[in-house]
Amino acid sequence: MPLKKSFLVLIEGYYDKEFFEHIIKPLLLKKFKDYEFHFIKHRHKSNEDIKKYIYSFKEFNSKIIYVEDFDKGPCFTFKREKIKEKFEELKNENIIIVKLEIESWYLAGTNDKIFKDRIDLKKIISTDNISKGLFEEYIPNNLTKKEFILELMKFFDIKRAKERNKSFSYFITKWDL
Repeated sequence: MPLKKSFLVLIEGYYDKEFFEHIIKPLLLKKFKDYEFHFIKHRHKSNEDIKKYIYSFKEFNSKIIYVEDFDKGPCFTFKREKIKEKFEELKNENIIIVKLEIESWYLAGTNDKIFKDRIDLKKIISTDNISKGLFEEYIPNNLTKKEFILELMKFFDIKRAKERNKSFSYFITKWDL
């Protein structure tokens, strides 16, 4: 029996992993049906460990996505070049920069119903500048961040997310999802 092809997704942390496993993986599976997905959190790993993952997956001609928050900096190109300096085996198409942080993607695709009377999301034209701190201001008092994220994923709308967040739209378009 042949081995399944592999798809390595290197993400920063817990909330990135949740987003990619629950929102992005189903989209990728439509295009990459025969692939086995591996989600590895890279934030607390050494550059050498990350390089080992990349090399081992590249050796078997696997697909690779490396995801990192923009956080701050002059531009996406600068951020991408800094990543390529550390991991020269990555190409531009392998690197996804999330503006500003993954929380902005969660909020971009949410349905207005989740907020009820708390906020009118129709007023949020873009989530490109939503940081973790600002995101946490939207969390209802009766929910933890984890519970809120789960609620957001239940009602996530890809089309709406593409309209509200440029880096999400770029990723979806780039990978033809």
